[in-house]
Amino acid sequence: MTQWPTHAHEREAPRLIVTMSRDIGGLFTRSGVREGDDDDDDNDDESYRMQILDYIKSSPENTVRPADLSRQLGLSINDASAELCFLLRIVGKGTSFHFEDVNVSGGSGVVKSMVFKFPADFDRKALRAQRQDEWKNTFRKITEISIKALKVLTAFGLIISTIIISVAALVALISIIVAAFISFSRGGNSRVVSRKLRNLTVTIRQLLLCYALFGPTDRTDDDTGQNNNNNFFREAAYDTWLVLSVCCGNPGSVFFWFRANNMRHRSRRRGWRDGTLSCPSLNNTESEGVNLLNRNTSVDEERSMRSPTCNNASQSQQQQTQGLLPSLVEFFFGPTMLSSTTQSDKWRLRSAVIVRKATDDISGSGSATPISLQDLAPFVDSPASSMDDAVQIISEGLSVVAYFNGVPCSSSTDGREQKDESKALFQFPELLSESYLDVRYDDPLMWERSIDGTNQSLKDFFYTTVNPSVDFSARLQVSSNTTIPKYLYEQRKVFSTLSRNQFSCCLLAATLNFFGVIWFNHSLEGGVLEQNLGRFGSILKVGFVPVLWFYARLFVIIPISRLVYFGACNELCRRRNQKRKQLALELKN
Repeated sequence: MTQWPTHAHEREAPRLIVTMSRDIGGLFTRSGVREGDDDDDDNDDESYRMQILDYIKSSPENTVRPADLSRQLGLSINDASAELCFLLRIVGKGTSFHFEDVNVSGGSGVVKSMVFKFPADFDRKALRAQRQDEWKNTFRKITEISIKALKVLTAFGLIISTIIISVAALVALISIIVAAFISFSRGGNSRVVSRKLRNLTVTIRQLLLCYALFGPTDRTDDDTGQNNNNNFFREAAYDTWLVLSVCCGNPGSVFFWFRANNMRHRSRRRGWRDGTLSCPSLNNTESEGVNLLNRNTSVDEERSMRSPTCNNASQSQQQQTQGLLPSLVEFFFGPTMLSSTTQSDKWRLRSAVIVRKATDDISGSGSATPISLQDLAPFVDSPASSMDDAVQIISEGLSVVAYFNGVPCSSSTDGREQKDESKALFQFPELLSESYLDVRYDDPLMWERSIDGTNQSLKDFFYTTVNPSVDFSARLQVSSNTTIPKYLYEQRKVFSTLSRNQFSCCLLAATLNFFGVIWFNHSLEGGVLEQNLGRFGSILKVGFVPVLWFYARLFVIIPISRLVYFGACNELCRRRNQKRKQLALELKN
């Protein structure tokens, strides 16, 4: 490991430590330790942020150094540097930083230190960004709850076809409930009836929990050796059980409050460097629920991390043996495994780029080559339009510097200071000390990049067009010759990973369901069914047809909404990839 200097001024260099397990909206203490049950966390969080803003405003010309902030608020140098870097990124235009030489006592020479300068209205911009972040978090939570509720509704809608097959059992159950209510209304033994209804609710709740805990998952097909994983209905059962436990539970029980506590989000403290404001790419987390109950998920994650290329091929092969019901679930809500670029892939690429650029000339000069913020421009999440956009290059580049504990060095290789802050140079000793000089990078997106703009078509967006066996061999061939790419390529979102036949069956089922409900409704309004069914037809028209109409429209709205959303996301993704490609060309020239 790298031995760091012990002098106070040398420790001022921003070797930034960024926690890698950030949740959406997660709050961290000043020391990086979570406090989940403190009722005053929100107030402490607000006070913590305002202390940083107040100290910067009290500084001459809004100029501050990490050591000054550390002494004032009791932070470590690393935390103070990280707060200032991410606050600079949040404020944006008008902010600047420069390096200054610090003479170290004891004859240790001169070290570089960063000095941050903020505009006069930086506090207004920071608070406005904070409010926008809170609105986004609120909207995100509402969206997550809505999607969970929509999945529960859709699960029941998909099961309707199965329920219709067992009409006799359904009618018998309804008859029992109706008879119980009639007996209750006529002055029968209400206590017995209410006890039976409560026992029925508890039984249903227990069955849902048993299915969520022990339902089918991670099953391996003995014939094909493929792993068929579908947790959609287990998640729906878990959410329904949680709602029933709170709505129909006994407040006098300890388990009632335990389950109610699971439904509320835990508050945590955060500073300016945490949350979606500082680095949105670090806050992407998968939804909680039944996945926490799965015991075999970690094994699959390890396999996917070991070989993303083989994992993509096996995922494509799984679709060939998928049944109609899981196919419909994917048709409505997309593939279970995310098809877009993961954050771990992005950070692996950035670390490989830094190590490769830093070690290109290490054999000749004997020291690692410093990395400029412009060198990182083609690999950030929100790329600049050109190399002239210094503000965007600086703000995005500093987030990468903070993530990998970058250390400032001379801003010029010839000894003269650069006035362009986007050309500021940094070294990454901790990253280099843990890396081999011979860097080998297995790019999981090389296949997508190799066919970008050539063979991709509209049908590739809706379903998988490549044969799994050909896809697997081609990916292995491309991956064996993989080199570090010149820019970050984001993989576009796909509507589904179904095969062509499966997608056609799902589309046909949704279409027949919609027009079938229209025909059924018209038949009950003066048609043949009304004449034959008589009074029962009127009951169906009033009680059953509205439910069918609801699900028929829902099954049309969901795919269309996903289509519009993915279309907009893919267009933005295409523009970002084009900007990164242009930045890479400008950097090369």
